Amino acid sequence: MESGSQKLAIKEALNETDKLKKITQISGSTYILTGYQESNTENKPGRRFGGILVFKIENKKPVLFWESEEYVNTGKVAGFRDINNDGIDEIVWDYDLGVTGRNNAIYIYKFDKDKFRLITPIEIEESSKFSTSIKYGRTILSGDNDLTYMKDIDGDKIQEIVVGYREGNIINRQTYKFNGQEYKLWKEEKIKG
Repeated sequence: MESGSQKLAIKEALNETDKLKKITQISGSTYILTGYQESNTENKPGRRFGGILVFKIENKKPVLFWESEEYVNTGKVAGFRDINNDGIDEIVWDYDLGVTGRNNAIYIYKFDKDKFRLITPIEIEESSKFSTSIKYGRTILSGDNDLTYMKDIDGDKIQEIVVGYREGNIINRQTYKFNGQEYKLWKEEKIKG
């Protein structure tokens, strides 16, 4: 049974007019992507601030298929995109977290049999802002907005993730490469800027 919020999320995904792809076909099945942002997680235990939801169409009806476990602030900015050129869309969450526009973060989830699996590195954190303590995964792929992006750098038709941030007049840049299973650190650079 769908809740009112799930019905609204599905309606929003189907009527989305922005650039993000919200519907995809994988192995003949249709998946709808949407997200949520919680303003007060204390009233909804189990929800982690915000998240990504994927519904699968079964018998012409959307059924909740998967929900992200990581802290993603607002799931509405996620979209489907084939980033490794295998013909199957991944979920890409690429979002400017900071009010100054200097903190961009990236999560990527790959379809794996019966779920989406996180393929970008995270660290586990614990928050006790509310009456209960919540553990969640947070991406380590975050940096200055103008220095953090996805791009095929080496010409292999698979997008790398570049994470950059400034420390004084030095730009620290880390590049992560997809190894077929997950993104791993490929190279690090310090550039005078």
